[in-house]
Amino acid sequence: MDRFLAALKDVDRVKELTFNFENINGPIFMVSAIDDEIWPSYKMAKDIEVYLEKKNFKHSVVHDSYETGHSFSQETAPEIKRSIIDHFLKTL
Repeated sequence: MDRFLAALKDVDRVKELTFNFENINGPIFMVSAIDDEIWPSYKMAKDIEVYLEKKNFKHSVVHDSYETGHSFSQETAPEIKRSIIDHFLKTL
């Protein structure tokens, strides 16, 4: 986690390496864990949301976040699975 957070502090490098998400021609669905101990999935997904808002992205952007760690949990897994299925049924 520390390596990711340190790398994200280099704003110029992050800008240089940021993927052009606005070129995606379809809806975007992200799932993140608020307490992810492997990488900052929640922060990075939120950054993508903000980026796409600034770019006036024309497709839907859904970011479901959960109060769980990287591996999720037995309590959150069914809800996460349902949200993924629902998203695909709505957008495919």
